[in-house]
Amino acid sequence: MTNDAKCDGQHWGGHPAFPIEAAGPAVECPNCRGQHLFATFPGKFCAFIFVCLITLSAGAQSGLLFITNNGSITITGCSYNPVLSGLVTIPDAINSLPVTTIGVNAFSGQSFITAITIPDSVTNIQYSAFAQCGALTNVVMGNGVTSIGQLAFSFCGKMTSITLGTNVISIGASAFEYCTSLTSVTIPASVTNIWGSAFEDCTDLTGAYFLGNAPTAGSALFAYCSNTTAYYLPGTTGWVATLGGSPTEVVGPLLITMQPTNLLVLAGISADFGVSLNSAYFVYQWQFNGTNILNATKATYAIPSVTTNNAGFFSVIATNSAGSVTSSNAALNVVLSPQSRTNYATSTAIFNVAAFGPEALNYQWQKNGAKLANGGNISGATNGTLMISNITDADAAIYSAVVIDADSELATSNATLTVNDSLFIATQPLSQTAGVGSNVTFSATAYGSQPLVFQWFLNNSPVGPPTSGTNVSFYILTNVQTNESGNYRVQLFNGQGSLMSSNAVLTVIVFPPSITVQPQSQSFLQGSSASFTLSVSGTPPLQYQWLFNGTDISGETNASCIIPAVFAGNAGNYSVVVTNSAGSVTSSNAVLSVIVPPELGLQFLANYPLLNLNGMPGNNFLVQYSTNLAGTNWITLLLLTNLQTSPYEFLDPAGNDQPARFYRAVMQ
Repeated sequence: MTNDAKCDGQHWGGHPAFPIEAAGPAVECPNCRGQHLFATFPGKFCAFIFVCLITLSAGAQSGLLFITNNGSITITGCSYNPVLSGLVTIPDAINSLPVTTIGVNAFSGQSFITAITIPDSVTNIQYSAFAQCGALTNVVMGNGVTSIGQLAFSFCGKMTSITLGTNVISIGASAFEYCTSLTSVTIPASVTNIWGSAFEDCTDLTGAYFLGNAPTAGSALFAYCSNTTAYYLPGTTGWVATLGGSPTEVVGPLLITMQPTNLLVLAGISADFGVSLNSAYFVYQWQFNGTNILNATKATYAIPSVTTNNAGFFSVIATNSAGSVTSSNAALNVVLSPQSRTNYATSTAIFNVAAFGPEALNYQWQKNGAKLANGGNISGATNGTLMISNITDADAAIYSAVVIDADSELATSNATLTVNDSLFIATQPLSQTAGVGSNVTFSATAYGSQPLVFQWFLNNSPVGPPTSGTNVSFYILTNVQTNESGNYRVQLFNGQGSLMSSNAVLTVIVFPPSITVQPQSQSFLQGSSASFTLSVSGTPPLQYQWLFNGTDISGETNASCIIPAVFAGNAGNYSVVVTNSAGSVTSSNAVLSVIVPPELGLQFLANYPLLNLNGMPGNNFLVQYSTNLAGTNWITLLLLTNLQTSPYEFLDPAGNDQPARFYRAVMQ
């Protein structure tokens, strides 16, 4: 609360225009009964400023100092508190009382505040409330604020953004003076009065955007703001050629007169996008692949040194008080140049140019500045990968690529191919283990100037004739035997000298037999043919001996055992012993089951049919009869499950005195 004191009759309504000069004795507050300070000010202004020194818990916890006044809270100051560092959010209530006022000098000179949020409950921001907050960059003001006092945000040199509440009516003198980083400000339609010098010395301010009719404004509103224009909307009234010393201009619908263009750049080079519009803007927001880019809010966007992560689409949204417009997408394609390399003669040299981005690109490789074409030892002349096969000294040169998009082309940096004519073995011969009688191939791949001559050796003795004409040599052994075991290597010769490969050891052994597929159990109808087979690995020759129930079968010495016609006596276990010079192996048993069809015998006993069933015990049988062989109506006479003994004798109790009766037995 504030009381005026008598001096020379001039007062500032409790809002001193100058800093406190001296503090007098403490007096008792009639509102909270706490102790307060009496303050005097230099010049002609004076006032009693009652600042409650007794703070309540809610304020103390947030670092805020405040007073209560007619059932509401006025924020009067703050003490440094880590909770307040950086972003400060003013509470809308303390101890259930609304916060309505930010008091005189409440946050003045507080260097720890970078951003401030003011709630809708606040209606009044008083004199110098946030003056000289040197780190303050952003202010968001609630829609309850109606009055912004003199010098309220003055000398906040780093402030780049201020969002005014939609119900502000009055902006005090010098309210934003020396906010030198502020580039634009939007004035709500509710504002009717802006006191002089409100934006004085806002040197970076280019646009003040008014959403309503022309306010009453002081003549020095934009003093020393040489680049500021006051923009207003069509249909609003009261506007003349200037406002507060700056020119005015009506804002029309935004149109982009120059779109950002596609860029094709080498990695590590800068990339710059720009856009031109037909009218003044409020703010630019650049986007990468549809997502806002932090702090990219100017007419241009620059990437000092592009990487492949920057490849994609860039666009910008331009917004002013008349609306917004979005540019077309501009593609950024980033190219990685090919790298220099050294290759041995006769090898294949590969150069790559890697391009990252959303556009389809074309390529043209060059050798010493001349275009290359596919053919001979050249392939990929118009692709991202260039291949030069079987290179010679004639291929040593400077290579580069021209990368082409729909709008432009870009030459990569140069890559040098150096050809080394000395001998180099790229693929050494490999050691092997082979079985007697198998075939073995040794190979070696070498590079160097042609002609290349290969000579193979076994245990230091030459084997086979020298070979030439290619950079790959083979030495082949057929039907290899144990006396061919040893160390194999190859010696190379060309005009640069000779080079010996490493040793490849050939071990020739007899592999014992191993059964990879066992003979399988089978069931056959009596009289049909049966056979057993298996698969075996091992060094030939292999000998076979088939066994029946553990006893050799005479003459069965092949890889398969064949029985031309099986009978009951052939049922049993079959196996085979496979042998070579390294050992033998016996297969598992394969069971042969012989299926014997059932037989029926017929006699008569006291004029009744007496039947005898001969069948395989342990099986199920069905005995049926019919009165007509030409028909299909067979009637079940007897069902036997798990036949125990054979033959099985039984009567047909209904078969006497029948003119004709036919019987059959079925094994199930």
